[in-house]
Amino acid sequence: MTNLINYEILSTPVPMEFPKEWYDIGGDDHFWLIWRLQVLRRLLYDHSISVEQPFHALELGCGRAILRAQVEKLTRWVVDGADINEIAVREAIRGRGRTFLYDINDRRPEFREHYDVLMLFDVLEHIRGVDDFFADACWHLKPGGWILINVPALMGLYSRYDKAAGHVLRYDKRLMRDFFQHHSPQVEMIDIRYWGISLIMLVLVRKAVLHFVAQENIIETGFKPPTGWLNVGLRALGLIEAELLVHPPLGTSLRGLARKRP
Repeated sequence: MTNLINYEILSTPVPMEFPKEWYDIGGDDHFWLIWRLQVLRRLLYDHSISVEQPFHALELGCGRAILRAQVEKLTRWVVDGADINEIAVREAIRGRGRTFLYDINDRRPEFREHYDVLMLFDVLEHIRGVDDFFADACWHLKPGGWILINVPALMGLYSRYDKAAGHVLRYDKRLMRDFFQHHSPQVEMIDIRYWGISLIMLVLVRKAVLHFVAQENIIETGFKPPTGWLNVGLRALGLIEAELLVHPPLGTSLRGLARKRP
């Protein structure tokens, strides 16, 4: 990747737990990252969340900031990226927003109720003690601000890939609904939807295949499309599903939308 930026060190770095090879594979042309963006675009459209307003957003667990780059291209938002993984933020893609090495548990005073949008994309599944993490995250959000969440779905799909990627669990609608209701004094649940129903069979095949893969090759085998044409085909499938199948009964991922109460 090019266009690398400096980052601001606001907290003490922690040892890297997320597999570095995922970042190496997950470029901005990867079908799943493009599919996830289309799901987000549809969510914003369905709830009339403006892409033209210059909202100030915070993406937690930004990694190399591919999602930040995608969102800033799709919207007029300014997205700050925060992560405690120094190896990732050191290589973050340039954006309109700032990039921090930052532990939200520090609750720096200048960030209190600072952001219009909070983005938690594929973060919560890594967190033990998620209630404390979510409380810290929401502390940074303005009253009335939006919370955008994406997590892997369905524990029946949990595999060696999830374990290698550091996933504690995969969510379902009930777990997500219970999660929001647990925080009901602070947030209002707006929408929960599955996406990626077309990928369920592929993920089940992956689960079976990974039984025979060496530990050091699990992330590459589990996330990298085996051929370029398959990546292109799955990108096209994602565009179609995101537009035509808005409320699938199941999916490999789950998206959530909430709002911080005034």
